[in-house]
Amino acid sequence: MTRLAGNMNAEMVLVAAADAFNGNPSSTFVDASGYSALAFLVLIDGTTGTTTGRATIVVQEADDAAGTGAAAIAAEALNPEGKALDSGVLTAITTSGFSPAANAENLVLIEVDPRALSKRYVGLSFTEDVNDPVTAGAVAIGLGSRYKGDTVTAL
Repeated sequence: MTRLAGNMNAEMVLVAAADAFNGNPSSTFVDASGYSALAFLVLIDGTTGTTTGRATIVVQEADDAAGTGAAAIAAEALNPEGKALDSGVLTAITTSGFSPAANAENLVLIEVDPRALSKRYVGLSFTEDVNDPVTAGAVAIGLGSRYKGDTVTAL
């Protein structure tokens, strides 16, 4: 049996917080160069009280883990607008990013093709659209080694 855990690495890139988008944070940038696929899983709980808070999420590539030279890139996502995750339908995300629905629980899976990157590192930026606290967090998942025979390394 092939085990998922042996073919992937995961790293928390935005620590879950009660006012996650305050100050327009960026996630940790992860090294995508050794993976055949990279995904970000973003969980947003905007259902507390009358929460209308939301953020525009932009996928970025950068020169290093510090985010030097960060530039927006296109990607694909499941559930960027509150659609069911089980739909299996990927939606194109432009360099302008996307804003998940406000006042809703959102689970968004963002896929990045490491082979299409012009820079080695990738991360997310969050620009608060409505200043109303929401709890959110994000995880990066690197899948499979990019080159046959390589072992999966840490993000």
